[in-house]
Amino acid sequence: GRIPLQKSGRELFGTVIKHAKMQKTVTVKVDHHFWNNKYNTFYRTTSKYLVHDEEAGCITGDKVVIKQCPKQSTRKSYYVRNIVKEFPRSYYYEKPKQPMALEIEEEYKKIIRETMQQEISKYQIRNSKRLKEVKAEIKSQALRKAVQNLRKLHAARLGTTDKKVGSKQTLGSGIRAPLENEKKSRPV
Repeated sequence: GRIPLQKSGRELFGTVIKHAKMQKTVTVKVDHHFWNNKYNTFYRTTSKYLVHDEEAGCITGDKVVIKQCPKQSTRKSYYVRNIVKEFPRSYYYEKPKQPMALEIEEEYKKIIRETMQQEISKYQIRNSKRLKEVKAEIKSQALRKAVQNLRKLHAARLGTTDKKVGSKQTLGSGIRAPLENEKKSRPV
């Protein structure tokens, strides 16, 4: 049904389009519908409002009712009266990390700490763009090393060598590099 709102723009119904950019402030998009006498149709305009959110409980996608209040800043003159329909929160969909993924992450952080300063000192860095490129390269190398180290550790736990670990054996979330003795299939 309809949501009862106060007249003349004191209360508005809208959708949160930005949150967490400013403290206790969200941006709300409100649709206004007007009748056009010339064309005998409704037309729609949208307005964006900065709205005070005291509890910081709104996220992008929530349907809210905002109410007019004394100005809190130059652009903020509304506050969130209530959340009508909540957008699904991300913590419902987050899956717990697998133990192997946690091991890879710990190993990766350890390798990054050890090698970052040493590797950066090797390169001649003239600007911040080059520094970002070098850091990205170092991080990708560190991830590869972490996966390799954990493969060796996993193989040692199973009591096998690297060559005996099957080609279908994977660690973490499907991370696998081709083995040396694995043959590449060629189309005939």
